[in-house]
Amino acid sequence: MYQCQQCSSLVSANTPSYSLVIQKRKQSYPKRSKVNEHHKEGKAKITDDPGGTGFEIVKEIAVCRACYDALCE
Repeated sequence: MYQCQQCSSLVSANTPSYSLVIQKRKQSYPKRSKVNEHHKEGKAKITDDPGGTGFEIVKEIAVCRACYDALCE
């Protein structure tokens, strides 16, 4: 049982909730050297992480099926 964070209705038990991303931000990640360790045939190999850019979730809410369908159209 949960309360929808969009319409504030109380949803009955055993009904799934749906996550909806409300806000996200652009983020850049720096290059890191020698941080990933992989094992192949008993030998360890250390590789670099190239870094890059992407998006991070800032705010996410749990909504009912009706609100999810209405907001995702």
